[in-house]
Amino acid sequence: MRQWTGGITYEGRWQGVGELSFGVSKTDYTKRLELPGPPPLETHSQPWLYNVTAAGLLGPRLTV
Repeated sequence: MRQWTGGITYEGRWQGVGELSFGVSKTDYTKRLELPGPPPLETHSQPWLYNVTAAGLLGPRLTV
């Protein structure tokens, strides 16, 4: 098995308002399975991964 991932993220915080963050990463994954008898089985994947989060302050002790 081999895997690497690289990415970039932004995170912003506004006092009294809330938070926003987003990011994107690229991963490269290879897995090889070898059993006696049948030929080796290998899988390979290179997906783009995205994420976004947000939070809003509704009061001094309440966040959505």
